[in-house]
Amino acid sequence: MCGILGGLSLQKTLDQDLCRRALDLMNHRGPDAGRLEFLEGNRCVLGHKRLKILDLNDRANQPMASACGRYLIIFNGEVFNYRELRALLPGHVWRTDGDTEVLVELFAAMGEKMLDHLNGMFAFAVYDRKERTLFAARDRFGIKPFYHVCQDGQWFFASEIPPLLRLLGSAAPDHATIKTYLATGSYEIGTATFFQGVSRLEAGCCVHARLDDPASFRISRWYDVAARVAGRARRDDDDLLDELDYLLAEVVKRHLISDVPVGVNVSGGVDSSALIHYVTKFHPQIHGFTQDYADPYSEREWVERATRGTGVNCHYIVQDAADCLSRFEDVMRHQGEPFGGVPVIGFAPLYECAGSLGVTVLLDGNGVDEIFLGYKKYHLADLAQKLGTPAYETALAEYMAFWQEPRASIEKSLAHNRVGGGAAIDGTIPFHAEAIGAALQGAEVRMPVLPSSTGSAARDLAMSDLVATKIPRALRFNDRISMMYAKELRVPFMDHELVEWGLALPAENLMNRRGTKAPVRELLRRKIDPAVAEAPKRTVQSPQREWLGHEWRPFVEDVLNSDSFRQRGWICPDRAKERYARYLAGDNQNSFFIWQWLNLEIWARQFLD
Repeated sequence: MCGILGGLSLQKTLDQDLCRRALDLMNHRGPDAGRLEFLEGNRCVLGHKRLKILDLNDRANQPMASACGRYLIIFNGEVFNYRELRALLPGHVWRTDGDTEVLVELFAAMGEKMLDHLNGMFAFAVYDRKERTLFAARDRFGIKPFYHVCQDGQWFFASEIPPLLRLLGSAAPDHATIKTYLATGSYEIGTATFFQGVSRLEAGCCVHARLDDPASFRISRWYDVAARVAGRARRDDDDLLDELDYLLAEVVKRHLISDVPVGVNVSGGVDSSALIHYVTKFHPQIHGFTQDYADPYSEREWVERATRGTGVNCHYIVQDAADCLSRFEDVMRHQGEPFGGVPVIGFAPLYECAGSLGVTVLLDGNGVDEIFLGYKKYHLADLAQKLGTPAYETALAEYMAFWQEPRASIEKSLAHNRVGGGAAIDGTIPFHAEAIGAALQGAEVRMPVLPSSTGSAARDLAMSDLVATKIPRALRFNDRISMMYAKELRVPFMDHELVEWGLALPAENLMNRRGTKAPVRELLRRKIDPAVAEAPKRTVQSPQREWLGHEWRPFVEDVLNSDSFRQRGWICPDRAKERYARYLAGDNQNSFFIWQWLNLEIWARQFLD
C-alpha cells in the first residue's frame, strides 16, 4: 500500500520542485521510502511513496524498471497471487520477493492482457521508454484509488486529490456533485469528484496515453462484473456450502500474505464473525480492533461471543463525542472530499492503536451484504417484487419471522415505496432537498449509471450498491482513514472470484425465514455461536444521531450560523436552522442531512477557503 504520482507534459518541462512538494503530500501513505524519476527531458514524471509490506528490502523500492530496462512502473496496492504468476514467466531470474517486479515483468511480456491474471487490489502506471507511452489501470472494484487532471497540455494522476490540487494551483467546487449529494445522498458517481477538473478513474478501467500525441489519450474498461456474472451458470446444488466454505478460506488465506504483522477489524456482525473464523484458521493468535460506544450502540457482547475461543486479542477502542469532534477536521484533510459519518472518524483511534502494537496490515469484512443480499432493504425489495403473486404470502411470513416486524408495518413500507431508492438502510429518509440553496439551483443532478437488470429487484439493488453507490464510497473512506496512519486495509470478501461466485447464486436461495445471506449464515451456524450467525443486521452503528443533537450541538449551531455557511449559498441557512430546530424537538429519526451540511462546510473551509 503506497502513494503514486505521475504525469506527462506535451510541450513544456515539468516543475521538479512542484512535483516533489505534491508527492510529499502523501508521506502518510508511504513513510518508508520515496522517490521521483523524471524522464524524456523532464516531460514525464513517475513518483512513489512506499509502505513496506512485501519484501522489506530497499531493492523493492519504486519506481522500478523491468529487467530489460524498457518499462518503468509505480504501483499502489497488493497482488495476492504474485508468486503463482511467476509460473507464467519461466526462466526469469527474480531480483526481489515482492509483487511489483512480477507486475512490471508481466506487462513487459503480455502488455495489458496481464490484467486478467491479477488477483488483488491495485492502481499502477507503466511507462514504455521505447514507445513513449503510459498505461495505467485500476483494480476491478476500485479498492485502490486513482485520480487525474488535465490542464495546459499536462496530464497528472495521483492516489489522492490534494497532490493534484497542488499541481493545479487552485481548487473549485463541482456544483453538480454537491447538488447531487444534497438532493439524493449519492456521491462517488462515475468519474466526478467534488472538485472541478479532478476526475476519478472508474473501477475496472485503464488509461492509454502517448507523450507526444494528445489525441491518443483514452480510457477503456477492462473489467465488468455484471458481464462476468451474466456468463456464469446459476448455482443451486447440495455442494454449495462446501464450495462457499472453500472459497472463504481461500480468499482469507490469500489476503493474509505479508512480511509485516497483520490484524483484523472486528465487529459483532455476521460478516466480521466469518472473517474472524477464517483468519484464525491461519493465524491462531492475532490482534483484533473494534470501535465501541456506550449502550445501546456497544457491540462488545456480540464481539466477545464472536471472538470467544478464537485466539483473537481484541482491543476495544471506546469512542467519545468530544474526541471524535476534535478529529473531524484532520480526518477531512485526509479524506479530501465529504465522507460518510462518525464511524469513519471512529477508525482514527483504532488505527492509532494498531500502530502502537506494530500492526501494519488489517483485514476488514466489507462486501458480504452486497454479494449475498444481507440488508433488510434487499429482503424488502424481494418481497415487493412478489406482491400480487402466489409467492407473496410465503415470502411475507418469512420476512416477518426473521425481522420480527408486524405485517401492518411491512405493508406500510411497501405502500410508501420505501424499498431502496432514497431511503436509508433502516427505511428512514436521510436527506432534505428542500434546503438546497440558490447557488445550486442551476446545477444538474447526476444519476449513477446502473448495471442492466438481472430480473431480481433485490439483486439489482445490491448490484447498484456494489458497483455504483455504496461500496465505492466505503472503499474510498476506508482507504483514506487507514492510510492516514500508514495502515494497509484489505477487504478479502471483495476478492473477484468470491464476488462472481456469489452474484451467480439465485436470489431466492439467499433470503428466507432464517434470514438474509442465508448460505453464509447456515455455514457459520455449523462453525460458530449460532446466535451470532442468526442475528439480524444491526443497521445503526453509532450515536451520531444523539451527538448531533446534544454533545455536538454547539458545533452544529456555530456552522449553521456562520457567515461562510450562508455566503456559499449551497444550503438555505433559514431552512437548515428551522429543520435543525425540529430535529432538536424530536424529529430525529435520521441525522444524515445534518451530517451533509457539516461535512460540506468543513470540506469547503479546508480546501476552498
